[in-house]
Amino acid sequence: MNLQVTAKNILAEFYPDTDTISVTHDGYTWKQDPAFRPTVTLLLNGKEVSLPFSDALCVHREEIHTGVGDGWKIVYSHWQYEGSLLPLSLTASYWLEKATGRLYAELNPLVESDETIDFCWPAPFLWKNHSEKAYTVIPMMQGTLIPNNWPHAVEAVAPSFVYDRAAYMPWLGQIDCGHGCLQIITTPFDCGYDLIHPAGGPTHLNMRWCSSMGRISYKRTLRMEFFSNCDYNTFCKSYRRYVKEHGKLLTLKQKAVSNPNLNRLAGSPVIHTCIYSYIKPEAVIYKTAAPDMLRQFATFAERQEQLRALKVRGLQKAYLHLDGWGVDGYDQRHPDVLPPCEAAGGAGAMKEFQDACRELDVLFAIHDQYRDYYHDAATYDPKNSMHGAGQNIPGECTWNGGPQDYLCTSMADQYVRRNHIGLEELGICPDGVYLDVFSVVRPDECRHPEHPMTRTECIEYRANCFEYLRAKGTIMSSEEACDFAIPHLDLCHHAPYPGTWNADQSQTPRGIPVPLMNLVYHDCIMTPWQIRDDAYGRLVGKKSYLCALLNGGMPYLDIQADEAEIALAETVAAFQEKVAFSEMVRHEFVDGNLNKERTVFDNGLSITVDFRTNTYLIEEA
Repeated sequence: MNLQVTAKNILAEFYPDTDTISVTHDGYTWKQDPAFRPTVTLLLNGKEVSLPFSDALCVHREEIHTGVGDGWKIVYSHWQYEGSLLPLSLTASYWLEKATGRLYAELNPLVESDETIDFCWPAPFLWKNHSEKAYTVIPMMQGTLIPNNWPHAVEAVAPSFVYDRAAYMPWLGQIDCGHGCLQIITTPFDCGYDLIHPAGGPTHLNMRWCSSMGRISYKRTLRMEFFSNCDYNTFCKSYRRYVKEHGKLLTLKQKAVSNPNLNRLAGSPVIHTCIYSYIKPEAVIYKTAAPDMLRQFATFAERQEQLRALKVRGLQKAYLHLDGWGVDGYDQRHPDVLPPCEAAGGAGAMKEFQDACRELDVLFAIHDQYRDYYHDAATYDPKNSMHGAGQNIPGECTWNGGPQDYLCTSMADQYVRRNHIGLEELGICPDGVYLDVFSVVRPDECRHPEHPMTRTECIEYRANCFEYLRAKGTIMSSEEACDFAIPHLDLCHHAPYPGTWNADQSQTPRGIPVPLMNLVYHDCIMTPWQIRDDAYGRLVGKKSYLCALLNGGMPYLDIQADEAEIALAETVAAFQEKVAFSEMVRHEFVDGNLNKERTVFDNGLSITVDFRTNTYLIEEA
């Protein structure tokens, strides 16, 4: 017999023959796919083995009734594998919160012994409609919508984990004819998803939960909220409320109280330039790099003269991000980057460059890195590297500096202190610091017995690095806008729309690009955008500077830009300065036209961009 519970205007029904549920809200019923088979994957005798929940030898179902909600719990115990009984036991629960009508799906381990890899649960909801009125909402990078009948195949940005490019924010959503289900992953650090959308659809999306230190380890929770007459804006604002309720919404206005330099940062073009960069022949990127990228060099004095020339050509103010200033240039020998590059003039010339920036009303910032752990670093010791389950040391040879492991993040803040105290002793006190990859690479874990680290702890260690520098009054930045880092950051390198790469270095959008991240966090972090038509990674069919304007973003500016590029950057920067501290309250496609978009900010300004005519209109309410 099916069981029902109600709360607010929600009816939830449990089907014990399939261990699935349906949820009816405002006349629309969301029903889980009974054909989906939840599985847990273990490492058994050196092999990955996926065990369906339904193959458990003992399954016990019972109702849940507490002071806050009602629902059902299923206890799965003991699986048979190659003649052996596996002593695995876990509970899967669904319960409806009385006060809010929210549905919670929770999985909790009771007994674990073998190495767990991951598990897939709960079953996804089935689609009713196969049209553009049914679509999936994914905060993949800046954000995308995938209509259920979208004619092109869409894949997630691999690997599909929360807190990398596949999901800046820990939520996913489905909308069908204005009825919506928002799923917030309240335990996000060991989580990902599987996405399949073949050409023409339909879209399949399910949760994949990863082990923590080889175990399920702790309760995993998915919070579901149901809406009618909604769209993706509704999801973004609901998630923003969730973040605020958990004390993690820190706006730029609040950050500027402790660091007034953020007021100067608003309206500043971002100049991203480099002192010294070369690629070692053994690095993977050596084989694909353009010849002029194999080695680049400029002295600190040369960069200073280029900056002065920009001012003569009309630059008002700027934020300058300097790569390749270290002992052997960009992405080399980290974390042992001191002293500054001697061939470029050394510490004295770097300080003179810093002083010139301040004279020219340019905020001075430097690139830094505390994850890539290069084998030729002066103090490299494999004992400090992250270790895997069998005490193996993962590594790669992709980037400029060649062979590397990954520094265990539990030690990263110690290296940050050492290096930045060393810079201070040289008279170099940058206005901003960029800690590379920390806000885009999935959280790491380490199994070394002397410095074990879960992914949750990894996030805390990364935050420690950010906060050490923020306490010095530093403008803090990192690579992208994964939301665990946003309370600790003022700026990111970029937060672009997701796309697939083309031969000319442009990208074709994955689905329909929408600014989900900015709808949640625009007033919490500043984001630069490319403005040139030949920009690396530009989206096909969209002028780069119009994307920057639409998002209220900062412009990137080349250090050798001409007057025309400077004028365009100043136009974008002027609008960004007006909305930098304002919440983006709504995004829309004007009259349903995918080439005409509007964003609205809480200070009354809106901007409408037409990508067909390449025009824009700024209006004030």
